[in-house]
Amino acid sequence: MRLLLILLILFQTVDAVFTRWAVTENLVREWNPFVVSLATDWHFLIIKIAGALVSALVLWSIYLRFPKTAILGTSSVVAFYGLLLVWNSGIVVIA
Repeated sequence: MRLLLILLILFQTVDAVFTRWAVTENLVREWNPFVVSLATDWHFLIIKIAGALVSALVLWSIYLRFPKTAILGTSSVVAFYGLLLVWNSGIVVIA
């Protein structure tokens, strides 16, 4: 579970840095209406990393009471972010 949580924080951090870089370099356009105004600002990175840390703490507390559920949920989110990073990398390579 610790490895999954580390991957979760790492993937979300890489996604935030990548998104900020790609948007500020005009390689991509942010489509999420909640993020579009923040994507070029350093506050975006802080918010995204803080959210990742809070998510990891919540998932750890769930793990202590419901380990199978927490592992399944965390694995799903880590897989989603892994696919998202591959997708975003492909978009930039194509662009």
